[in-house]
Amino acid sequence: MNRKTLPLVYSLAIPIGVGALVAIALAPFGETPLEGVTLLVKGAFGSWRRVSETLVKTSPLLFTGLAVALAFRCGAFNIGAEGQFLV
Repeated sequence: MNRKTLPLVYSLAIPIGVGALVAIALAPFGETPLEGVTLLVKGAFGSWRRVSETLVKTSPLLFTGLAVALAFRCGAFNIGAEGQFLV
């Protein structure tokens, strides 16, 4: 494979692999992967209250990721992101 097709292979293989893992994890409970994903989406975005809770809980993670990405982009190595997140 050349360098141009490798990202395409990864972008197709990773979702298929994750879907297979979800199917394997839900199989003992008698649920299909579609039902599991539907419940996950309804749990996170089922009402305005759930949407706001999802945003409240994901905002610190998003900002921590942005801080680390900015540091890496500038050529610095930020090892304090976990501590900053906890504070």
